[in-house]
Amino acid sequence: MYDTIIIGGGAAGLSAAIYSARNKFKTLVIDKGFEHGNAGTLAKITDFPGIDENISGAEFLNKMKKQAINFGADHKNAQATSCTIKEDIKQVTTNEPATYESKVILLATGNQPYGDSHTYAGERELRGKGVSHDPDADANACKQCAIAIIGKSQSVAETALKLSRTAEKIYWIIPASKLDLPQELKNELEAAKRIEPFFSSSLRKINGIHEVSSVTILTAGQEKTLTVKYIFLPHQQYKPTTDYLNGTGVQTSPEGVVMVNEQFETSVPGVFAVGNILCLKPQINVICSAQGTIAAMNSERYLK
Repeated sequence: MYDTIIIGGGAAGLSAAIYSARNKFKTLVIDKGFEHGNAGTLAKITDFPGIDENISGAEFLNKMKKQAINFGADHKNAQATSCTIKEDIKQVTTNEPATYESKVILLATGNQPYGDSHTYAGERELRGKGVSHDPDADANACKQCAIAIIGKSQSVAETALKLSRTAEKIYWIIPASKLDLPQELKNELEAAKRIEPFFSSSLRKINGIHEVSSVTILTAGQEKTLTVKYIFLPHQQYKPTTDYLNGTGVQTSPEGVVMVNEQFETSVPGVFAVGNILCLKPQINVICSAQGTIAAMNSERYLK
């Protein structure tokens, strides 16, 4: 039996595993693979202190995984399918199939896009490799690069202006013949020399193998290829990954977000939740990591 089982191997789950194992608690991480989470699909980590080299999300998480294992944590490449968590001794069943027992469970399975996500050719394959839905998180990664942005709203216009301060060139794909914006904002856009608008245009395809290399658009009745390193797409809808919690009594919001208190403990004693399972869009990795560490610290009262 384990002291702590952590379901999810992203920044939040692995940070919890590092803390738990380092403090000599018997720890198990159950993770179905880096490619299923937000951090693991990133082409470059830019939101974590001390990371100044070009390191991908998968490489970043693999370093964290090795650190946890070196401290004594066990790691299972598996998917949690159900949990029994209302008793003092809790159980997690996986698709191996196998069942593991522990005193504490920490939920860190993140969230996933749903609904109208992945509507463009190449979007799914290049997500995190130049395809972004979060300019606030990824603006720093595209400094001195040519980028594309799509949309016609005021928020898209403001984002284009913000990105133009550091990007080399911005191709703005506008699915309308004109912009309905405040005149002051229009004046700013006209003065921004790095922004090139394409009115009455649409995105046809995102090109690239290991990362975005260009986009193909339809403009003026013809296809045109633009060389870019990043493309910012409209905001995605995300839903926390909680299917394995059905029937457990863990309280969630109407949108599926797991509810926790200030200690990151759920409505079930001894069950904690951290990271993107707590929200409807990905958080930056350093916040997920901090939450994982704090929850692991707070769980110690169940392990003494």
